[in-house]
Amino acid sequence: MKPRERTLTAIDLKEPDRVPIFADMVPELEDKFYRKYGLSGNKLLTYLGNDLVVESVGVANSFAKINEGETRNDEWGIGWKTAKHGKGAYTEISTRPLENAGHEDLKKYKVPDPEDDLRYEGVYKLKEDFGGEYAVMVDLSCTIFEISWYLRGMDKLLMDMVIDSRFVDDLMDKVLEFYIPAAKRLAKIGVDIIWTGDDVGMQTGMILSPEMFNTYLKERYRIFINEVKRTNDKVKIAFHSDGYIVPIIDDLIEIGVDILNPVQPKCMDPKIIKDNFGSKLCFMGTIDEQETLPFGTIEDLKIEIDERIETVGKSGGLILGPTHNIQNDTEMEKVEFMFDYIKKKGLYAEG
Repeated sequence: MKPRERTLTAIDLKEPDRVPIFADMVPELEDKFYRKYGLSGNKLLTYLGNDLVVESVGVANSFAKINEGETRNDEWGIGWKTAKHGKGAYTEISTRPLENAGHEDLKKYKVPDPEDDLRYEGVYKLKEDFGGEYAVMVDLSCTIFEISWYLRGMDKLLMDMVIDSRFVDDLMDKVLEFYIPAAKRLAKIGVDIIWTGDDVGMQTGMILSPEMFNTYLKERYRIFINEVKRTNDKVKIAFHSDGYIVPIIDDLIEIGVDILNPVQPKCMDPKIIKDNFGSKLCFMGTIDEQETLPFGTIEDLKIEIDERIETVGKSGGLILGPTHNIQNDTEMEKVEFMFDYIKKKGLYAEG
């Protein structure tokens, strides 16, 4: 099978020739691979073994690397700065345009233009370079809850959810003025997967109660997904949330999610998730990025891949890869082993 057919077969909960793969990595690690292979981005990752290619549209592009000491504002008016850690750096929010906004200020706030042709040039190029051969996925994550707290501040938004529901409703409806037209544009372009979602889970529970999720997010996501499917019913919807989100998985299935990402094994047992929801959901991720990839041995990684293929991968429904971008504390040899071993071990039938 070609990578695209392999991926779409798995999403349809059928067995392809082998388990498809999707992984990404932080820029510092990608730089190391570039020095070895002279490849970067999707060209590097498909060379290593990815069956999907990805491009970002929306606020997810704001995570781009910033030089140390610099700050910048994105098109949403959110300020970003560099936050260094032991082996690299991330971009973190420095200023929030709606932090002190009232209802009248919110009315005046303008979201970016979702119909700006320039923002889709990378998607068209991705389809031109990889479409037909590889599954084309566009990252529209941080879609409702996260972009709302990026604009407002996490503490203020959570308080607003309790004491000022009208402000929250108006804010979330406003951000969807960007995200729904953008998603429909991508559906018209003909991408295979729209990767949406918000981090609503923590290590041991949910950031939002299921009741709060249902009050503010569930129906907005239903509308979002319905608009995509009405535009192009072939597009698959991947929903991302880190952490523990078991209480809302049935809700995600109900509103039309096709793929759940990343199924973080330190928070949710992938086998149990497969047993309970695998007849209705494909899973993307499941390989532990908190311990196994950065700190485990090759044997630890091998054991985990074996387990995922034998449990979550049964009867299809698995796109196997790490639960987050591979970090710079992971050896290149371990990354290469992961790709090679999945390609060898993930066969559903010899030949």
